[in-house]
Amino acid sequence: LVTGFPCFPSLEPPTETDGPAGTLSIARALVRTGRNVVVATDECNGGVVRAAYDHVRNESDSALQPNFTLQLCPPTSKWSASDEAELQRVGATVDHVLALERVSPSASDGNAYTMRGIVMGEDLVSPLGKLFDPTYQKAQGFAYGTSGVGDGGNEVGMANVAERVREHVNNGELIVSALPADNLL
Repeated sequence: LVTGFPCFPSLEPPTETDGPAGTLSIARALVRTGRNVVVATDECNGGVVRAAYDHVRNESDSALQPNFTLQLCPPTSKWSASDEAELQRVGATVDHVLALERVSPSASDGNAYTMRGIVMGEDLVSPLGKLFDPTYQKAQGFAYGTSGVGDGGNEVGMANVAERVREHVNNGELIVSALPADNLL
């Protein structure tokens, strides 16, 4: 499960709140059915996501807790070879990747934008979107499914409806997601 939308770059934390809550609700349900769950987000979202994660872990069956992990990922500006290796390890071991309110690079220029057209820079956003990039998936030999949940046009998966975003969303031409998903909600 991938979440994180640091759309308030001047605040601490810069985190939008609907993605982490929804992500951890889904994580809790998956853990309770015996699934292995990895929740990944940007370091800058760590405080908010960790609080929700700790709450879910504390209320979950202790026998299931080893199947539930949180990964805080460094921003693109600090992404290292070991971070890339870990992303590839995760990509090789999952059967599905779900993005909930996860920021996407823009199809217009590759930057991640808020709805107001403000750049969420490489000092905030980690490159977790690679997991949804068909070219990256193919190059790595990944064979998992993808789903995206979004509501504004700049989230992972919204490339599926890019023309509608461009036509109907303020700043749509600038902010529209570059990343598709097999399933979009």
